[in-house]
Amino acid sequence: VFLNFLGVPVADLTFDGPYGVYHSVYDSFTWVDRVGDPGYYYHAAMSRYWAVAALRLSECDYVPLNYANYAREVQTYLNEAADAARERKLEVDLTAARKAATDWGQASRAALEMAARAVSTGDSARVERIHKALMRVERALLDPEGLNGRPWFKHLIYAPRPTYKPIVLPGLTEAVEAGDRARAVTEAERLTRALKRATAVINGGLEDR
Repeated sequence: VFLNFLGVPVADLTFDGPYGVYHSVYDSFTWVDRVGDPGYYYHAAMSRYWAVAALRLSECDYVPLNYANYAREVQTYLNEAADAARERKLEVDLTAARKAATDWGQASRAALEMAARAVSTGDSARVERIHKALMRVERALLDPEGLNGRPWFKHLIYAPRPTYKPIVLPGLTEAVEAGDRARAVTEAERLTRALKRATAVINGGLEDR
């Protein structure tokens, strides 16, 4: 709900590893108590991990969302989409989307640099503007029309498949997988607009008022 429908950033902090009892009759409190985490040391460690994260967020001058890294990930997703399109012999020009992702990354880096300078100089008004802008960026990646056939899911970077597996650039990826070139072109344009909106939100926070 938070990411896919509301555009609110989320975090998933977990310990991972072999878990052979998943969805079996042994997947129970007893298994956790006796085998999975006797003494609940991992549970306690994760609780401390979450507590430190919450403390950092409560005390930060501005929300520490590094959208430059996010933009770099989107470039990787675009490369994957382009490869998938070539495999299916679909001609989809992603130049504009790549440019929009690059611009987003540059604006994000500029925002974090300016925020750090503003903190060091005590410019609390500028820090607050950048903070509020960073909080709105994820919402800019939503499209009110939602995904094709699944309008409840509005985020254009991440979505779930009908299984547990996630999908990246869902509108574009699903169009490519369907072999629908016209839809893929439309989705690439829609994605480009979303990335431009994200850049505009950040740039708005950098303007002097």
